[in-house]
Amino acid sequence: MKKNIKKISFKIKILCAVAVVVFVIISCSAYPDIQEIDNRTSSTLHAPHRLNLDGAIFSWNPISAANGYTLKIECIENSIDPKYHISIAGAGISFNLATLNLPNGNFSIRIRANKRESEHHIWNYSDFSEPLFFAVPF
Repeated sequence: MKKNIKKISFKIKILCAVAVVVFVIISCSAYPDIQEIDNRTSSTLHAPHRLNLDGAIFSWNPISAANGYTLKIECIENSIDPKYHISIAGAGISFNLATLNLPNGNFSIRIRANKRESEHHIWNYSDFSEPLFFAVPF
């Protein structure tokens, strides 16, 4: 009797593990990876320019057709950490970098304009801007 219970318990554990793996594979394939998202562009949106950093306040020119922006911040000294992708909804034209609590170091920041095309969450993106370099502490 105990042998049968152990066999059934082992089979249930295997089935659960397989179900988790299948769920992860399906979930991951439903979303594009970061590189694919980074490479989507739209010919109708221009990348923000006139980037400026005043203390910790990063600002850019508004893009009239955009209804949001994505910031891409990377540490220059270390290609792995930290990397940030920050989405900003609305027509704002500035972001306080101090809110990120970045570690001391040298960074680059790039920005792109986003436009929601329909209620079905289809987005268009501009190219990323040229990088602006900055150091922390500000």
